[in-house]
Amino acid sequence: MFLPTMKVPAKVARDYRLVLMASFCYGLVDGLLFITMALYVNDKSDSLAMVGYIASLPFLAIFVMSFVWGAVADKVGSYKWPVIIGNFAMGIMFFPMPFLDLRGLFIVRAIQVFFYSANVLGVAMVTEMLPKNKGEGTASVSLWTSIGWLLGGVFSGIVYFYGGMPIIFPLCGMLAFVTGAILIPMGKLDKPEALITVKDIFSLKNGRVIGFMLLIIGITYIANRAVFTVFPVYLAHIQGLNAVQIGLLSSTAGIMGAIVVVAIGRHVDRSGRRPMFIFAVFSYLAIWIVLLFTDNLLLVILVWMVPSWSFMSISATAMISDLTSTKERGRGIGAFNSALNLGQFIGALASGLVAGWLAPAIPSFLAVHEFKGVWLFAVILLIVPFLLAFRVPETLKKGLAKARAGHKIEEE
Repeated sequence: MFLPTMKVPAKVARDYRLVLMASFCYGLVDGLLFITMALYVNDKSDSLAMVGYIASLPFLAIFVMSFVWGAVADKVGSYKWPVIIGNFAMGIMFFPMPFLDLRGLFIVRAIQVFFYSANVLGVAMVTEMLPKNKGEGTASVSLWTSIGWLLGGVFSGIVYFYGGMPIIFPLCGMLAFVTGAILIPMGKLDKPEALITVKDIFSLKNGRVIGFMLLIIGITYIANRAVFTVFPVYLAHIQGLNAVQIGLLSSTAGIMGAIVVVAIGRHVDRSGRRPMFIFAVFSYLAIWIVLLFTDNLLLVILVWMVPSWSFMSISATAMISDLTSTKERGRGIGAFNSALNLGQFIGALASGLVAGWLAPAIPSFLAVHEFKGVWLFAVILLIVPFLLAFRVPETLKKGLAKARAGHKIEEE
């Protein structure tokens, strides 16, 4: 039930496994940095605003480059080399990080993620390999990324507690090299080179529907990243957890994601993408409402375990793959990641600023602390994409000339 069961064509089976191995290593890097970067910056600056600043600029770079990498892949007819080059460049930049002050770290990290963002093409590779199982294929990538993220999250707290970032940064560098090296033996996908002009770069067949989805995704991740950015600091300061405990708690979402991700992909392939997309936004809204009303550690752990990221990424990626042709899929997936990361940039930037601004507006019986301002910000903001999500059309079935919400979908 929880493992991929779709038949992978023999001609792409080896390359499919290589993409999954690379996704695992990519997840390890993300998991190692998720809590440690926030704790490290907060320890050095004692400022939630600085945590937000350091966390925000990388997402701005990813916002720009996700679409650019997708356009490059469409133009040259290859996903492989942009990802390999991106990971090697990213890996090199980890090694000087232990010796930098906060300003230097801010600058190098911002440059680094211009290359890091090439990893978004991993999902595009799999949707090209498995055109009839886009949801389950995307879920397989998410599964192995989640397993890597889970292990990285578990070990990040231990390594940070005993060795700190001077060990974590170079470890991430070596893993980035491995991620790129894994893909070198990969063959060339049957992806035609697209004759793209500057005007064509921003033109997609179902651009109106995709644009509406990207608006929802962008607003959703403004709210979510505001919470994610300060959550490790909240666990340390309010819940009194140490780095090892924070790493273990943060990994619970990865555990649940790894358990259910393939079932989610199978579900959206068989029953439709739209219901899962709506549920993804709702689940985030519900989680932040719970955090707003309680600091009970057991409840915090339980809601943090909900794999909302899997709901969102699998349904949205499958929908955008449905809405794009083979020649424009790289740009479509890139546009999805650009919207997501623009939201994350704004959310990370806002997190430290709204913490103090909105906390006074919360009733005293909620045991106000500055983090409640961030939770309130997320709840208020998520109401908008939750309502808009009901106007997103279903994309799974063919022949949707009269798609819901008045959006007409053009078939490939």
